[in-house]
Order: sequence, then structure tokens, then C-alpha cells
Amino acid sequence: MSPHVHGIVTAGGLTADRRRWRPARQRHRFPVRVLGALFRGTVLAARQRSVARGEVSSSDPVATRRTLGALYQTPWLVYVKRPFGGAKRLFQYLGRYPHRVGLSTQRLGAVTSEAVTFRTTNGRTVTVDPEEFVRRLLLHVLPRGFVKIRHGGLFAPRQVSTTLPVARDLLGDRPHGDPSPTTPSPWTTVLLRLTGVDVTQCPRCAASPLARRVLLPPVQRPPP
Repeated sequence: MSPHVHGIVTAGGLTADRRRWRPARQRHRFPVRVLGALFRGTVLAARQRSVARGEVSSSDPVATRRTLGALYQTPWLVYVKRPFGGAKRLFQYLGRYPHRVGLSTQRLGAVTSEAVTFRTTNGRTVTVDPEEFVRRLLLHVLPRGFVKIRHGGLFAPRQVSTTLPVARDLLGDRPHGDPSPTTPSPWTTVLLRLTGVDVTQCPRCAASPLARRVLLPPVQRPPP
């Protein structure tokens, strides 16, 4: 799995005086060629810093510099496409995505001291030894200093209570003033939205709602 980033970006922004909302162009949110140039510059600059610090060994420094120079002259392509199912479907997917784990327990088929069997996302079954299973699972653990979610711009922590309410008022997203209180969703609904697991449904017969009762200890009857 290659590293990738999901980003939600507002289609516009506030003016400098914070009195008007300036929408972005409807046809192009970001110029594809500009994104390619920025991505190229960021990656190659990080590569040059690694070479300067000696983190990347090279038997021919001159050839390394020539290669970097050639890469700077090569156009880098950025693949941009419309979201499938529209913005609402995209928000639902991204809302669950950051809270997922590498492998849910529902996909585990069998676990022994010699092998681990699990189902893949395409419905197939894979069996590997425990060391390989742990290695694949640890690929989903973020390195030190990385987080799953970062907020910037209008959604930055210092903007949530200052600039973001102004933008919402200008867009008519909510009435002016304090937002109306909302009733929190039940924990079963939140768990279903994040993990796709419905704990109110019987896992065996799919009956719903599932009634949960405390099992009482058996009654000790006197001997006859």
C-alpha cells in the first residue's frame, strides 16, 4: 500500500476583512499542473536534505545531482478525479476511514500458533504465519510524529471559535449567534457509523432489536 492523503478543502474562503465569502471557481478547485509542480518540489527538496545529511549513501555524488536536476525538469502528474457518489458519500467514507484499524476481528477466520487465516477486502482468504501477520498489521501503525487527522485553515483549532462561525454565518449554514444544541447520538449509532458493526442486531439470525439480559446463576435445588 502506497502512502496517500485524503483531504477535505473548502470551496472558497473569507476575504481579508472577514466580511465577505469569496467562492472558488466551480470548474477547477486546484490547477493540476500547479499541484504536480508543488508535489515535485516538496519531494525532491526532502531528497536533497537527506543527501546533504548523509542519510542516503551515493557512490557517485555527481550522478546523484544530475539525476535530481533531471527530475526537476520532468513534469510530475497528479491524478485528480471527481468523488464517486458525490460529496455526501465521500464525507461518510472519510468519516469512518480515520477510525478504522488495520484488520477488524470480524475478518479473522482462524488463529493458531502456526498460522493466521483472515479474509481480505475482496472476499478471499489468506493464511500466513504469525510473524508475517504481525508484520502486515504493524504496517498500519503510524510512525512517531504522525497523526491520522490534521485540521488547518478554517478548521484549525484556533479558528473554530473565531473565524469558522463567521464563515458559517456568511454562508447561511446556521442562524447567527450560538449554534442550537443538538441531541447526541446513541453510542450504538456512533459505533455503527464508525465501524459498520450493528450491536443491536443478532450476529447469528440477524434479528433486531437484540435484547440483552443478565444471566442469573442457576438455582440450587435441594436433593430429593
